[in-house]
Amino acid sequence: MSSPPLSYHTITTPQGYPLHYRCYRSELDIGHILSLCSPSLSEPYSLYTYRYFVLKFGDCCWFAFRNRPGADGRAGEGPPGSEAEEREEYDCVGCCICKVDSTFVDGPAPPPPPPTAGGGLASALSGLKVSRPVEIEVKTGYIGMLCTDPKHRNNNVALSLLNLSISSLKAVGCSAITLEVEDTNKPAEGIYRKVGFSEVGRWKRYYLNGGGARRLRLDWDDPISDNK
Repeated sequence: MSSPPLSYHTITTPQGYPLHYRCYRSELDIGHILSLCSPSLSEPYSLYTYRYFVLKFGDCCWFAFRNRPGADGRAGEGPPGSEAEEREEYDCVGCCICKVDSTFVDGPAPPPPPPTAGGGLASALSGLKVSRPVEIEVKTGYIGMLCTDPKHRNNNVALSLLNLSISSLKAVGCSAITLEVEDTNKPAEGIYRKVGFSEVGRWKRYYLNGGGARRLRLDWDDPISDNK
């Protein structure tokens, strides 16, 4: 199975250097996830969970790359021209891994059919028929992990990854997004609140390390930041 064509969103950081963002492409990206997320998550996922996210919802999983400095200490600015060039000349500095959950709810029932022509008992009974409600699929996005290289924090990397993921989840039909954040991770919580997430629940000793968690949710009626 061939990889999709190279396509990057280039966003300049506050420090003035460009970062190049793209969706999941191939198994090589699993290595990026492991190197970025395993050291920083309160409760890292297994390799099989990572694969489930990216293989099924790859269009909603985003990665950030920076040009690797050359021997002279200077880095280029353009996006990679090939997978090989990305692998050899760029470093992955962030990722946002998401999935989509679907539930089915009863929608409004269609109106009953009109009485049949001619009157009489048949006409009266036709007007008593109960129409069954139509099931509606409700999609909710879920952000499983948002990780950045510590050397590139405070450069809007996480914010850009988050905004791109929100746009992708909205494009596939999600009406809301949920996530959990450790209640002591104030920087991460601040980023989520900046784009409109609000707290909808809280749990004590949620993670294996004993830390508590806040459940945050974003609905499309909430403001979504366009700040990159």
